[in-house]
Amino acid sequence: MKFGDILRDLKKWETLQNLSEEALVIHQTNNQPRELAKDYGFLAEVALAQNNWVKANQLVQQALKVFAAVPNLESANISGVLANIPERDFQSKDLSLYRFILGCSQYHLGQIQEATLSLETARDVGNPLEYVRLYLDILSFLQQPYFEQKEYLQAYKIKQQRRSIEQQFGLRAFIGAGRLEATKQAFVETAVWYGPSDSAPMARHWLLAVKTRL
Repeated sequence: MKFGDILRDLKKWETLQNLSEEALVIHQTNNQPRELAKDYGFLAEVALAQNNWVKANQLVQQALKVFAAVPNLESANISGVLANIPERDFQSKDLSLYRFILGCSQYHLGQIQEATLSLETARDVGNPLEYVRLYLDILSFLQQPYFEQKEYLQAYKIKQQRRSIEQQFGLRAFIGAGRLEATKQAFVETAVWYGPSDSAPMARHWLLAVKTRL
């Protein structure tokens, strides 16, 4: 995990913003599109945490634009070092995350239909086997626009899919009215990934993503 990911997980938004702004200049100069897209993505997440939906939308749009210019990894793998690592594993999390951020910003800007499409894309390109917590956050948030558009069957299907994945990964387990300790730990880990904090107020979309998972 890179330093930017750690700062994001710790919700050190000011530090993450400063680091990303500095890295952005370097990656622009060195023509590193994938890292540059990450910089814009981090800055978009900072904007979300600040409830600045317009800025988050603009930044993640830029991340997606830059990401589209990332060279094909297979053709770039001259040394063969990456030969055993599928290209999808490199790109699916990035693209899924950017589409998730885009969907969140669109939702809060009142662009419900656009948000639905973005979140559906985030889900479709995501990989729950590798990035289960992000994938569950996407499913959790996707329920909101479905409900608002009165697509109750779709919302129910998403809820069932989410619960099924949680059970497969041992993130949901109950004994009567009590909750297993493993499930408590899973919630703690999820909260660290994208959850709310008393010391760092988070945007409503993060809260929805965590609370609807329980």
